[in-house]
Amino acid sequence: MHDVAVVGAGISGLVAAHRLRAEGAGVVVLEASGRVGGRVWTPTVAGVRFEAGGEAVDRVNATLRAVAGEVGAELRDSEVGWGDHGPVPVTWHVGGRTFARAEGAYLRLGDELDRLGAEAEADDALSVAEWLAAQGASAYERAVCETGIAVTASTVPLRLMSLRALAVKHAARSGAGDGSELRFADGAGGFAERIAAGLGERLLLGRPAAAVRAGADGVEIEAPGGPPVRAGRAVVAVPLHARARIAGLRPTPGGRYGVAVKSLFMLADDLPEAAPAAVITDSVIGYTYRHGPRTLGSFVGSTPAGWLVRQPPAIADRAVAEAVRACFGARLERAVRVPYRRSYLIYAPGELAGWGSRLGEPDGRVHYAGAETSALPSFMEGAARAGERAAAEVLAAGP
Repeated sequence: MHDVAVVGAGISGLVAAHRLRAEGAGVVVLEASGRVGGRVWTPTVAGVRFEAGGEAVDRVNATLRAVAGEVGAELRDSEVGWGDHGPVPVTWHVGGRTFARAEGAYLRLGDELDRLGAEAEADDALSVAEWLAAQGASAYERAVCETGIAVTASTVPLRLMSLRALAVKHAARSGAGDGSELRFADGAGGFAERIAAGLGERLLLGRPAAAVRAGADGVEIEAPGGPPVRAGRAVVAVPLHARARIAGLRPTPGGRYGVAVKSLFMLADDLPEAAPAAVITDSVIGYTYRHGPRTLGSFVGSTPAGWLVRQPPAIADRAVAEAVRACFGARLERAVRVPYRRSYLIYAPGELAGWGSRLGEPDGRVHYAGAETSALPSFMEGAARAGERAAAEVLAAGP
């Protein structure tokens, strides 16, 4: 019998297992898929390694950076920025207009997030879109905010997004201007693989948890592909929609997960010298940045991502090719897309202080991790913090 069984080998589950093992606990990790990392993945396509999942690291991500140092995952300065901060500026393309920096309602919204994020208690009745409407923001200003927040970061439309929850996440991240300065030298997937390497045979791939049965003396996990796994305690570190498929766990609302697409764009020729380092757009390429002389990396969420995943590949490729030409002056040769129909959790008004605040509460011998159980439900740092918190709970609880 193991001391602890961890369900899920994403960043959160891996960090929990890493910390428990470092403290001398006997750990086994069950992962449903054939790889580690979860929503972090760095595959190689045609000899090019690219980020198909989470990638950005903030300098203030103390937990993530500490674990990276422990496993020898090197971090480097990013060559591109995000939004209107970072090492280099980006070019915005919204509503047919091009500009270097957002103004007006976008900046007023930033000030409001600063204010709300500093308040211990605040009303959670408004969506981001409702707040913008109450401020008298023009349709164009609302489109700029939609682009800068939903399309290129948070994956659901602003009308569905809690202003209060966004402010809490903003404060937990340490605010605008402190983001995306770093990348993993071997990709975020390489970081996950380094943690996994330290677990060795304790990591069982292709073993989805079907049921968790907790008793007075321990837990038993039914995991097809092998015999039941028995442990003193369990840490469940999977997204809410995956948690709902595991019998025996405390019922939890499914929450709202946005749609996102990560892509690698391979170009017919080298990027022109005049091409920007990165762009933020309201098109199907969302946020796109220089990856190499003939490659671009891309993230798009919310409505444009939803449209993209519904189209036949040929139609999607034509739309992407036109946006790449318009923004970078380059010809697209091939697009490699990785869709996420459930990207990460975004709270609607009223949800954060309700069921959202209880997602990380332990249930007897079952503990919960995953980015969703942190104040940063859509960041690798949130996943790492949740993993460490769950590990600390297990260690404090004892046998």
